[in-house]
Amino acid sequence: MNSIGYSSYIVDFDRLDNSGEVVQFMQDYIGNTMVPALFLNGYYIGGFTQLTDSYNSGDLETQYHEWNMRQVECINDDTVGDSYGDTCSNWYTGSNLEFCGNYDTAEFVAQDMCCECM
Repeated sequence: MNSIGYSSYIVDFDRLDNSGEVVQFMQDYIGNTMVPALFLNGYYIGGFTQLTDSYNSGDLETQYHEWNMRQVECINDDTVGDSYGDTCSNWYTGSNLEFCGNYDTAEFVAQDMCCECM
């Protein structure tokens, strides 16, 4: 990560007082306890193979940027509704995400205003 301009943090299980809890978390959260395990802003992307494949293909920087953007706290802008009057919080969530952009107006742009459409 440092080579593409982003800081990284390495956790050495052998030095943790609560390594058992960390291993249990990994088992519960990602389904295995193999290391290395790469997380970007809390999102598990895989282990060594996935890391090196992404790095070698040049996708790692793009992926990191996308995952990093998810970390930024987003608040829906519900000050304006779409062409039907629906706001981000009452329509553009869950199974309705396929409609992002379908009902935009000059004042309402789902990809700019709705967190889940970004």
